Formats: sequence, structure tokens, C-alpha cells
Amino acid sequence: MFVNGCSTMGEYVSVSPNMHALPRPFLRWYCGEEVGEGCLGRLGTRQEKREELLEKIPQESVERIAAHNIGIEDVDCHFENILVMLRDAGGEASVIERIYNEEIVIDEEIDAFVDTFFSQGHNQEMLQAILFSEEVTINGEEKRVTFVKHDGGSSNPHKHPSGYLSTRFKYLFEVLPNFEQSFSEEMRELLANKERAFIEFLLEKGARALRNTHDPEVFKRYWDVADNRIRFKQWILETDPTAVQEARQAVIEDLLGANEITSDSPRYEAYRIYLHSHLERIHGNVETRIESWRLLQKHLNSDVPMRQVLQTRCQEDFDRELARRGEEEIDRQLTAAKARGVKIGNSHLVGRYFVGNHVLADLGERAYVAG
Repeated sequence: MFVNGCSTMGEYVSVSPNMHALPRPFLRWYCGEEVGEGCLGRLGTRQEKREELLEKIPQESVERIAAHNIGIEDVDCHFENILVMLRDAGGEASVIERIYNEEIVIDEEIDAFVDTFFSQGHNQEMLQAILFSEEVTINGEEKRVTFVKHDGGSSNPHKHPSGYLSTRFKYLFEVLPNFEQSFSEEMRELLANKERAFIEFLLEKGARALRNTHDPEVFKRYWDVADNRIRFKQWILETDPTAVQEARQAVIEDLLGANEITSDSPRYEAYRIYLHSHLERIHGNVETRIESWRLLQKHLNSDVPMRQVLQTRCQEDFDRELARRGEEEIDRQLTAAKARGVKIGNSHLVGRYFVGNHVLADLGERAYVAG
């Protein structure tokens, strides 16, 4: 609705949707990486393609997307789910970019910037000013490029993915040569020492989620009691499973009291079940965010290539599910998912070996050979 005139990342780097089913080594060779021994190794490298991609795709923008993927558990970030906005280079940096670079920005500039959003026809300018951009050279012309992630339906889970979702391919665009580098010092510094602020934000997010499940007056009655706020925050950050259950029950009792519902009320059990399900979702969401943040910090502090970081994350998910469910069960789930997709009209899945697109060592190679 708001992002006009964009191409997909696939169009921008000439990787069509039909290539997504190919094994990762072939895609890496196509994007200019040396693939080593074997049948693909005899093809050599595509050095011109590699140089073109490194010129068209700024490293910092790639790092931001990769860090974001880990932080929100995005399991479906591929070439078609990243938009590319190109505009002419030059001109003054946006207000947002100047603030980010810690330059002086006066109040009048901020007022004028915000006002443009409410002026008819200026939404695009507003969006372009907000989005992070970098200068690149396209066919000899200087351009400013912005990458815009979209289609986040497979991100921000209420708990870490399991079953089918944990065995899907996750980061298809990691075949780009940019991912041979580790996270930069700039990215590490940007996200360093932020955990306290991050957790404070998650506590506020949990409170907002709770508020949205209740009548405003009921929530106010609950939240105005200091002990209730303390218990709620302690429960949010609790990690021991037994303590989580006990703390959740205490919060439920507090909320029932705010709802003026006693244990002898005919509505008691129905409200208790209602509150339990909402609180379980809130806790699961916060727990997932904290786990993702700490995982990102661990990888930021390593010197391994970003591609290895993302593969390790995916492989850990798969190995955990494989140990818990067994290979036959995983195959059954994927086959059922394929059947559901075909049934609702996704004809491109017909005749495709589904596991080969989604699973396993180096994100697809072993399953592709097996198929």
C-alpha cells in the first residue's frame, strides 16, 4: 500500500522464484561463490556475478536484515520477501538518518518532517525518509538503495517453531556472497549492552498485551495495585517451568479479583481458562524474544561468517525436532503440508519433493540428493 515502485530482491539480483527449489550449492555458485570440489566445482566461479552483487548490495543493509531475522525468528525470509527501492543518489540525508548518525537536528526540522506524513501525496517521501538506505552504483549511475522486508506471517512466533515450521528453509537469500563475512564491528557496537533496555521494552509489551485482553476499567483496577505489577513482571521474566505455572496462577487470581469474580461465581472457571490461555501466549512471546536476543548476541560476538550463523540456527532447530519426533514423523508432516498446499491451489507444489526444498544439512543438499 505504501511502498510504490519496488522490485523484489529476486528481480534485483536475477534469482527467479523457480530457482528457489535448486540446492544451495548451485545457488551459491550462481551468485559467484567458489563451491569447491565436485560437479559444481568444475564450473569454476562466476566472478563477474560476484562483483556485480557485492556492488549492488551494501554489506550493512544485509547485516541489518540478517540480525533482524534472528531477532524475530523469521523463518521465511527469501528473495521474494524482500523489496528493493531504488532512487536517485545525492541530496541531503534524511532527518532520521541524521538522528541515527548523532548529528544535530532542531525541533523545527522534526516538526516539518512529521507534518509531511499528514499532507496528501507525501506518504512516499515520509517512508523513504524513515527507511535506512545506502548508495550503490547501478549500470554506472549512482543510486540510493533500500531493502524492505515484508510478508512477516512466519515471524514473531509465540514460542520457538516446532514441527513443520522448524524444518523449513529459513534464509534463502543467504546464498549471496555478502554472507561470507561475519557481522561487522559497527553492528556489534550498535546492539551491544542493550539487553536491559530490550527486556524493559518486552515488559511493557507484555503489559500492553494484557491490557488489550481486558476492559480498560478492569485493567486499571488490576494495574493500579503495586503488588500486582510486581508479580506480573516477576512472572514475565520467570524461566523455571514450575515457578512459571505458580506465578501464572497468582496473576490469574489477581486478575479475577480485578474482574470482581470469586471462586463461587458460575463464571469463575470460564474466566480462569480464558486468562490462562492469554497469559500463556504473553509469556511464550516474551520468552521467545529474549531467547532470540541472547542467541543474536552470542553470534554477534563470534567471528564466523553470517551464513554459518544462520545455518547453525536452522540446523539446531532441525536436529532438535529430529531427535524429538524422528525422521519418519518429520517426513510425514512435510508430506501433509505439501498435500494441504496442493489442495488450496498451490499447483507449483505438485510433483515436487517437498523435503528437498526445506530440510537438512546445509539447508537442502542432503535431502535433495536423497530425492
